[in-house]
Amino acid sequence: MKNNKILIISVIIISVCLLIGSTYAYLQIGNPSNQLEGTAGCFVVDYVGEQGQYISSDNKLESSSNYTSGGSSYVTLSKNENCQIYSEADIYLNTNATGTSSDLLTENALKYTVVDNTNTEIASGSITTTGPKKLTTIELTNTPTKYTIYIWIDNNITYNSDKVYDGLTYSGYIYATSQQESTYNE
Repeated sequence: MKNNKILIISVIIISVCLLIGSTYAYLQIGNPSNQLEGTAGCFVVDYVGEQGQYISSDNKLESSSNYTSGGSSYVTLSKNENCQIYSEADIYLNTNATGTSSDLLTENALKYTVVDNTNTEIASGSITTTGPKKLTTIELTNTPTKYTIYIWIDNNITYNSDKVYDGLTYSGYIYATSQQESTYNE
């Protein structure tokens, strides 16, 4: 009888803890400002801006010869200032199947460009499928660096095509992962 009471009290306490923890997580994820930041070991990531980590073209994408005419979002990456471990980060773009016009994914018309906070181009290429795509790998430093990811329609492709790309929609988001490696060399 006494063991049953202890078991029941333990189950109630665990249930209350789980309820409080899940409520806190839900409120954090449901943050309407779309600003996310966090630290995991040496890795420091900050998604800030009007759309957070989301890239969308509510105003529709138009063909352009300049990547700055498209949709964009950015992430600020660094490693903790006390961290001495060599660290790299991968920046990914996930293209949503819902909200992205499939015509954009043909003929290499949809492009991406990644620039750092000095507007130096880090990576560029074409987006041809939905789902995650690794855009670049960067070495992390203790100085926070802003990386802006642009999505745009290349007018060099659309000019030589019979298809009409202007006014099509794009939906996706960026995210980053980090690998931390030992500083010990054998």
